Amino acid sequence: MPRPRFLPALAVCLLLVSTAAVAGGMPASKLHPALRMALKGLDEESPFGKNAGPDSYFKLMASDDGRLPCLIRLVADGISAEAIGIPIQTQSGRICTARLSPEEIDDLSNRPEITSISLAVQARPLLNRSVPEMGGTAAHNADGGTPPVYNGYAGEGIIIGIIDSGIDPYHPDFQGNGTTRILSIWDQMDDSGDPPVGFDGGSEWTQAEINNQTCTAVDDDGHGTHIAGIAAGNGSATGNGQAAYRFVGMAPEADLIIVKTSFYTDDIIDAASYIFGRADALGKPAVVNLSLGSHYGPHDGTEDFDIAFENLVEPNHLIVAAAGNELGDSIHAEVSVEQGGLATVTFDIAPYDPLAGTQNDYFAIDAWYDGSAELTITMQTPNGAILGPIFYGEVLDEMTGDGDVYIDNGYWDPPNGDENFHIYVLDVDAAHSPAPGTWTIYIEGAVVPTGLVPVETDLWVYLWSGPIPKFVQGVEEEEIVASPATADSVIAVAAYVTKPNWRSIDGNIYYYQGSIENGGIADFSSPGPRRDGVLKPEIAAPGMGIKSALSSDAFMYDAYIDPDGVHFLTQGTSMAAPHVAGTLALMLEAFGSLTAADALDQLTRTARADDFTGNVPNARWGYGKINASAATDINTPIMIEGIEATATAWGVRLAWNSPGDIQASSYQLLRALDDGSAPGELIQNAKMIAVVPRDGAGMVWEDRDLVQPGIYAYWIAAVFQGQVEYPAGPVYIDWSGPAGLNAELFQAMPNPFRPQTTLRLNLPRAGRVAVEVMDPAGRRIRTLVQDWLPAGLHRLIWDGRDEEDREVPSGLYFARVQAAGKVRVGRLVLIR
Repeated sequence: MPRPRFLPALAVCLLLVSTAAVAGGMPASKLHPALRMALKGLDEESPFGKNAGPDSYFKLMASDDGRLPCLIRLVADGISAEAIGIPIQTQSGRICTARLSPEEIDDLSNRPEITSISLAVQARPLLNRSVPEMGGTAAHNADGGTPPVYNGYAGEGIIIGIIDSGIDPYHPDFQGNGTTRILSIWDQMDDSGDPPVGFDGGSEWTQAEINNQTCTAVDDDGHGTHIAGIAAGNGSATGNGQAAYRFVGMAPEADLIIVKTSFYTDDIIDAASYIFGRADALGKPAVVNLSLGSHYGPHDGTEDFDIAFENLVEPNHLIVAAAGNELGDSIHAEVSVEQGGLATVTFDIAPYDPLAGTQNDYFAIDAWYDGSAELTITMQTPNGAILGPIFYGEVLDEMTGDGDVYIDNGYWDPPNGDENFHIYVLDVDAAHSPAPGTWTIYIEGAVVPTGLVPVETDLWVYLWSGPIPKFVQGVEEEEIVASPATADSVIAVAAYVTKPNWRSIDGNIYYYQGSIENGGIADFSSPGPRRDGVLKPEIAAPGMGIKSALSSDAFMYDAYIDPDGVHFLTQGTSMAAPHVAGTLALMLEAFGSLTAADALDQLTRTARADDFTGNVPNARWGYGKINASAATDINTPIMIEGIEATATAWGVRLAWNSPGDIQASSYQLLRALDDGSAPGELIQNAKMIAVVPRDGAGMVWEDRDLVQPGIYAYWIAAVFQGQVEYPAGPVYIDWSGPAGLNAELFQAMPNPFRPQTTLRLNLPRAGRVAVEVMDPAGRRIRTLVQDWLPAGLHRLIWDGRDEEDREVPSGLYFARVQAAGKVRVGRLVLIR
């Protein structure tokens, strides 16, 4: 049965429902809170289900036969979902998509092969000047040429998949040589035709049907057509006497496969599987663009939605996603709580007019904290109702004058090993909608393992109707990159400004309000990092003031329509992502084959830094602004090589070579004190310490400003034609101060730690070294090394296990080092 067309006007990232207790003996630990809430909403025997009107959120999300869209996580790779009776649509590694009845959910939740079942949630959609600005025009016309003739790279032979609101199949920007470049369209919202082979819903339109003008697919939203134009429009469309080819996309000769999606996460996964399957059948590489996202889940790459896309990425199967548009929306809060301590989070809901009906006014919050802790949750409504305390492992469901409140605290077992509490508030009727005003959440540290730092709790508003609940106390405008951009192998894209003003079809020139700087980061672009500290986004692209194809079926205000009448302007990380997707298509054409790691390395290595980006990488810009011209040039000139660092009594001497015909004008030198972080993270803390003009092929510079002894990392970035290239390095050097002859045990990093920590030992001369881990009673737990070691820096890893490879419990341990005739001891704190 077709899924209802239901796209509520929420914010840029949208998700689905919250949770409730489950009847019928289902093991709650396997069911996500949102799925339990949905099952309760569909149960006509429960009071909650009886209160659900025909327009309730839960009934609107289900198909006509009561099936719910679900994601199923298997216990391991290699298990066949079909073999164990799961009625799947797509299997991506351990993640399967399926539409399940409550009875099937009950049955499957008892299967030992299944780790968890979650509700598919609903994501929401998050060219003139932008393409030349990022080097796209140079990539197209590497040896000269004018559209529609390209002597450089234009995406020929590459497929770009767009999963969005659809496409205008007859827009001239998607035609070439008398035929459409759209190979197929799968409309997941239309059941009037035949679905693609292997899928049980929607209608598929072929290239022949588009050419014959018999395809009836439309894009009445316009978002998908605009994105497709950025990625692959050829700019041929025009009107009203305007010149053609003013809005050429990144890969104007690439083919397109389009999926008009319901925006439910299971359908989005199915869509990507469909695109890659069709590309494989044609023997062509493919890039999938996801200008959509959700804030449900732990924001650490372990959500089912993320893992499914992670499994779909392989050589010549690349995925790009928008980082999100939530900066300034105050959707994220972060607090820390100690053992027995109390932390407070508040959020405000602005006054609004409740909608008619039931269960159509709502908001939901998803919160995550460390798996070693147990928290107690209490909530106070704007009119003073006290809900709780809800202890770890408990669920509260209570009717109040401020709405029906549901709180689930640690009632299921997340696969990432952390703990989750979930808050959902909705209306019982129009007179009992979620109340405007200030809501307060009290978080008590019931169990925080002794000796550890306070446990951090992150909360995200991920679902709402009406005004967005905004965190006030505890608000944190970081860690708001949306899923699936948080997936490891999905390239997350931030947005920056390339057009602060524009001319419209009504003859006026319009400007963005506020302080908008051309070249600066967009004021909505979601910053990272991920909750686990991993860098996201990785790259930035134009995303504010972007003109692209206008669907003939979409309404748009004249102020945003270009004078040609067939292109319009909008903004968002939704617009930044297809710039990167199109660039990847050019790279696939240039290099022939790419893995996700290769593609990301080439993008980040060639990215541009400037005064707006500052030192990169960082959590706003990633590695900087995309440079399509450099990214497609496999022979990118080497401007720095052979960096050497030498410790002296006064500091560090740096020397490097500057080979080749293409020379930098100067070099920026960066330095950071090594804290054990990976180089990509360490560089975020680096400071620019000097700008050195080029003076011959061999360069030397002396760093005499060192005060604190330690291990230092250095990077050197060439400045070429006014742009700062990606820095070469790091090169590490131990500077022990003026004396510089004593062996030294540095602070273990990280500390406290889980699952492992790194001990760094610097030896002034070669000799026999013994490093042991001891407990507080002086008993040896593990010998890390007992051998003759050369002089220099050594890194030793302890993984929290004893000599028998058994995990040792949380607590205090000591690293005992015998080296250079002395004994040194360092403290280690292990977290489980």
